[in-house]
Amino acid sequence: MSTSTARAEAAGFPGASGQVFAGDAERLARALCSTAERLAYDFGVVLVPAWHDLDGRGQALLTEILRQMMIEGRLAASGRRV
Repeated sequence: MSTSTARAEAAGFPGASGQVFAGDAERLARALCSTAERLAYDFGVVLVPAWHDLDGRGQALLTEILRQMMIEGRLAASGRRV
């Protein structure tokens, strides 16, 4: 069993929100980058590179951060806070 799987089971996933899939986390990562880029412009702030500017490792890291938050129950795939 992988560490991620063990954490997911320890956190009680899958649960009412369903199984955590990497695709859900990637969609959230892309949405986060897109929204941050749009709002940064409105606030006059320059951010780190947008999603399409990140290399594969950067995209993978952001996706994994969000996946872990979903596993821990701190964020739902629908965007609802749980």
